Amino acid sequence: MIGRTKFLRLPTAIFCGAVATATGQDIHWEWQGDPQLKLAGVGDVNNDGYADIAIAESNHSGGGIDAGRYLVLSGLTGKKIREKTGRPGQKLGRAISRVGDLNFDGRMDIAVTDSTHVKVYSGTNQATLVSVALPSVSLGGGVSSDGDLDGDGFDDLLVSWFTEYEFTARTFSGRNGQPIGEHFGYVFLSAQAIVGDVNGDGRDDVAIGSTFEDSGGFLFLGSGEGNEDQIWSTVGDDYGVRTLGSDIEGIEDLNGDGVCDIVVGCELSQRVLVVSGQDGSELFSLTNNAHGFGSTVSNVGDVDGDGFSDILAGNSGIYEGKGGAKLFSGRTGIPLYEPQGPGPVVERVGDVNGDGLNDFAVNSFGQIRVYLGSPIFLDADESPIAAGETLTLRTGLGTTGNRAALFLVGIDGVPMSFLLNIQQFDASGQVTQELFVPPVLSGSTVSFRSFAVGSNHPIATGVETITIN
Repeated sequence: MIGRTKFLRLPTAIFCGAVATATGQDIHWEWQGDPQLKLAGVGDVNNDGYADIAIAESNHSGGGIDAGRYLVLSGLTGKKIREKTGRPGQKLGRAISRVGDLNFDGRMDIAVTDSTHVKVYSGTNQATLVSVALPSVSLGGGVSSDGDLDGDGFDDLLVSWFTEYEFTARTFSGRNGQPIGEHFGYVFLSAQAIVGDVNGDGRDDVAIGSTFEDSGGFLFLGSGEGNEDQIWSTVGDDYGVRTLGSDIEGIEDLNGDGVCDIVVGCELSQRVLVVSGQDGSELFSLTNNAHGFGSTVSNVGDVDGDGFSDILAGNSGIYEGKGGAKLFSGRTGIPLYEPQGPGPVVERVGDVNGDGLNDFAVNSFGQIRVYLGSPIFLDADESPIAAGETLTLRTGLGTTGNRAALFLVGIDGVPMSFLLNIQQFDASGQVTQELFVPPVLSGSTVSFRSFAVGSNHPIATGVETITIN
């Protein structure tokens, strides 16, 4: 059901007054750094009960030219908790990843790549726990972790680098830094991830994407022991896509077969595939009419409290000079929210405000915005929008038959509370509202808030701000 109305001054007794709600969907905090920075959610590093975020800046010059650094920011406040600066020429922070608790001190540790090594630093005191040397011919490197590849109870490392001739990925023990296996011979290794145990052998497995191989790109799934230990592989032509594997992330079991599944970006096809970890068959796909959609993907955990991990996908804007991101329900594949402004790199950060919902971050060339999860999201189809046009707002995902109330809550920063509409969630769990934008609002910034009864929250709320030209 689609409702239509103008911006009206209506009584606001229903849902208004002294209703206290956690403000979901809002930008929690912002941070500006180097345009080429990397970020990773690293769990609770300072033991305050909130997940924290690590930032890597290989171009930072505080320790000398090309010294680099990594730092940890409080997930709750965005303030710096600790910092480690590299030596001149070290380029500390080429890549960064969360790692499990390797020294069993109760805090997550952090893997960071520099020009010659991948090192795991203690989340407690920044002491070096593991050090892996990169080949002397290496021209760069990446690192992934968050999984036990050899079954010894320690999270291990998946490290990639490229030479003049080919890309190589090698796995190393998180316990002692010794090699586990090697994946080699890729023309272009575009993405890598440790994706969970897909073959039931008690060890996590590895996915590798190579976008510019023949047949639309190549996706390999196997153990951490090397090329010869393949579980399955597939090519882009099998799905009708190009650049299969522009980014990869494992996700919890979405189809109920007891095996974790895989999220795969296909940048030039503007699609994100969710495929079965068991056999690579397509479960569903996500689309967005944006150039480069699928350039980055992230399993951001359960951000809306429905018990399923959700998916955040970025678009590089390769033909437009700007990027963006879009959040999708992992349960239904329905779009939940599109953060305003550019933001091609997306990341899971955990629960940064202690409300029990996972949150997420969007990185736009060094500008990081951390967004809060919410049981209900309110999203506009278009912003900015011209005065005199029709604005479409969607509230979701709610329980079919329950009601959602849409309010106008601010114009140009002036708070207000005008009830616009009350409707029931449809069979897909959404409420769609079309609003005529009067010419008098030209040049304004308008904010809306949607209130609804959520499955796990008495009152849930989503917020959206629109620019009107």
